[in-house]
Amino acid sequence: MKLLLTNLFLKNYTGSESFLATLGEALRLRGHDVTFYVHHWGWFGEEMRSKGFECWCNPGFNPWLPLFSGSYTLPHTNFDLIHFQHQETVQALYSQLKHVPKVFMSHGVLSKSERPLKHSKRPMGGYAGVSEESLANCLSGAETTDAHTAHALIRNIIDMERFSAKRAISNTLKSVAVISNTIHLTPQFLPVIKRACERAELRLKVVGTAGDPVKDTRKFINEADLVVGIGRCALEGMAMGRNTLLLDYQGMEGLIDSEEAYHRFKVRNFSGRVSRNMSVSVEDILIEFSKYSITNGEDCKDYIRRFHSTESVLPGIIDFYNSVIL
Repeated sequence: MKLLLTNLFLKNYTGSESFLATLGEALRLRGHDVTFYVHHWGWFGEEMRSKGFECWCNPGFNPWLPLFSGSYTLPHTNFDLIHFQHQETVQALYSQLKHVPKVFMSHGVLSKSERPLKHSKRPMGGYAGVSEESLANCLSGAETTDAHTAHALIRNIIDMERFSAKRAISNTLKSVAVISNTIHLTPQFLPVIKRACERAELRLKVVGTAGDPVKDTRKFINEADLVVGIGRCALEGMAMGRNTLLLDYQGMEGLIDSEEAYHRFKVRNFSGRVSRNMSVSVEDILIEFSKYSITNGEDCKDYIRRFHSTESVLPGIIDFYNSVIL
């Protein structure tokens, strides 16, 4: 297939960006022709371009100013399918791609960008979400009851070869890494985590906007026994066999210490919105730390292998695409 994958960003390796890049690389490895289209460009886009991907950027598009809606002409529209992410990219490109089969994928529920435009105005052949919550948000935004419209639940795809650990975790908890660009939005959480680590005499590394901004988190995940984060940060920690504590600006879920916990948290994409626990004390975190075990780390890696690896997710994506094209 010849595919155009769109996103607002190829800039900083955030969730939807890293999903799209991982998907694009997996598709290309299986013989598909992949092009990226974005509105905001940065080092991540340059990295994808250096890997040989064709990348188009339309930085001047403003969806709220109709004067600019047709200001970018695609170099060509010879695609078998368009994978849209973010409604702004739909607004920018739809008029040029009416003849091409299209799908829209939602990664969350908090941003208006994650909701598709109404199906009656910008019809898609299919709608998808990375969780039950985001799929429901997607279908609600589309407002479609068209029986011919496909829909799919497509979990966050993780490249387990890329996120493979070079160091086994310790028998007892010794080091913690907070991986987050959003934890500062609820400013009381990070000081509580720091005090808990001091009480338990644990090494702590904070990676992201509240600590050290980095392009590649793997080194810091590898050095930690336990990762604190949400969304893809949590999933990447799990892929590397780390105990994983879901805690960020939307609240604390707790340690993923069973398959039941994994399935409970996946419904809202490991976001913190299942329990929405915003009253987190040092003692609460120490209780979660006490659940640490090597077995939890092994189990977390197994959940990613079974439910999020390229091998487990990509066949469903291809089936979804084909259901729209055929």
